[in-house]
Amino acid sequence: MTFAAFKSSWTGWLALVRMPNLFTVPGDAMAGLAVASLVAGAGPAPAWKLVAVGGAALCLYIFGLLLNDLWDLPDDQFLRPERPLPRGVVRPPAAVAVLLLLVPAALGLAWLVSLQAFAVALLLLPLIVLYNMLLKDVTPLACLNMGACRALAFLLGVAPREWLGVPGGLALLLGLYIGLVTHVARYEDKPAPLGEKVWGPPVAALLFALVINFLAWTLPGVPGVLRTVCVPLLTGAGVLEAVLASRRLGGVVQPARTRSAIGTWLRALIPLQAACQFLSPQTLLLGVVLAAGWPLSWFFGRRYSAS
Repeated sequence: MTFAAFKSSWTGWLALVRMPNLFTVPGDAMAGLAVASLVAGAGPAPAWKLVAVGGAALCLYIFGLLLNDLWDLPDDQFLRPERPLPRGVVRPPAAVAVLLLLVPAALGLAWLVSLQAFAVALLLLPLIVLYNMLLKDVTPLACLNMGACRALAFLLGVAPREWLGVPGGLALLLGLYIGLVTHVARYEDKPAPLGEKVWGPPVAALLFALVINFLAWTLPGVPGVLRTVCVPLLTGAGVLEAVLASRRLGGVVQPARTRSAIGTWLRALIPLQAACQFLSPQTLLLGVVLAAGWPLSWFFGRRYSAS
């Protein structure tokens, strides 16, 4: 294989898996497990469990992306010929092989975390398939389905007894956020007036941020600098980015601006996720790693579409 062919292949894979989005995914499950452990009084979750549950969420997410493009391949050959599969830079058999490997990888990582995580991963798989193969073109159900997938990803490592508490509330806010982003994304290929609906994601992000700051002030053992500086700065940055994305749209969904806004809204989740790790000194390093994904997502977002 020539260097040009090799470069075309790996850039095709990066486009296929929406590289900017990948930095926004592991933090959902890691945030859920981190918050649930602290709220339950069990202390900070072990780092290996946080990494494993984040890896499971990432595998499930990429599984959904590959399934989406494989299922849409006949349409993309006419409507989006620039995508990696119709362009031929990524072969469908290779995508299928990776897709099939991601399922046992996700389930295996979830099993390492807990039996509950394994059960949630099993529940997520049919929801992902349902979205891509049936509900994607049914706008209200598609938004609900996508929001449910990200909410369950947040609860991936959370014991069911915690679902009715703070972790469950944060999962609902995350699901609402993603559902509202998905609603706007339905119009990414055509102009449409949405008015105040584009302000839904920032409101959901603000509520999420307020809960995290509340936890920072009420949970025992949160150092003062994390409570008064780090958590407010991170959550404020996430909310601000969500607000700026909505402001740029100006209430009217336009294709180029919409794709950019979707990427920005997803990227705004990263500092919110990182803030959950800043609730304990023991998970501070993982929070720094998650926060580092914020500029990386922006960097790859200038080269690859998030939508």
